[in-house]
Amino acid sequence: MYFAEYYRWLVVHRYLSISGGETTLLDVGCHDGFFLCHQRARLRVGLDLHPRPLPGRPVPLVRADALHPPFRPASFETVFCFDLLEHVADDRRLLETLVELLAPGGTLWLSTPCAGFRIFPAFLMPRFNRGVGHLRNGYTVEEVEQMLPPGCQATFISWNEPFQRAFYLPLHLLSFIWPWLAQRGAALCAWLDHFFPKGQRGHLFVRIVRG
Repeated sequence: MYFAEYYRWLVVHRYLSISGGETTLLDVGCHDGFFLCHQRARLRVGLDLHPRPLPGRPVPLVRADALHPPFRPASFETVFCFDLLEHVADDRRLLETLVELLAPGGTLWLSTPCAGFRIFPAFLMPRFNRGVGHLRNGYTVEEVEQMLPPGCQATFISWNEPFQRAFYLPLHLLSFIWPWLAQRGAALCAWLDHFFPKGQRGHLFVRIVRG
């Protein structure tokens, strides 16, 4: 697993305690289904444009476009969508689609970079965004609120990740040689970062409840 994905998993699971519980759970942009494999939901489904199932992990992964999911509205009690919004041109429609998949009272958890997201050194940001496929640098709280469909309530959690942003480039280079060591570096960054969560240079985590 790439160190940045491992870092996000540690933040979600260990430091923010985000969980699908014992619900029906859909992970949009699931990649290899790693997040799903560590959930206890009674129904777990992943959706990705290019899924890569993990060997020996019997979690169903569906190949589909997140804007046109092959599920009926209100099919899931919980939806995850981590670090996908900034990759999609029609981000407003994506958010509407994710909410439509929620049963009434269901919860959507998403994460996205802040509008002021910066790795070190900052002059690499344009190249970084192109490399990872970002169509926009990130969002403010107000921008996410303006995209919300009617009847939704949102709670925002800031995760400034100063150490992960400062050491992103060295960890990226290290991942080509010793990926396991890059993961350990990411784990150390996550532990340090949880002492400094406030700020506008990292990520936003958003809990959206459908009315």
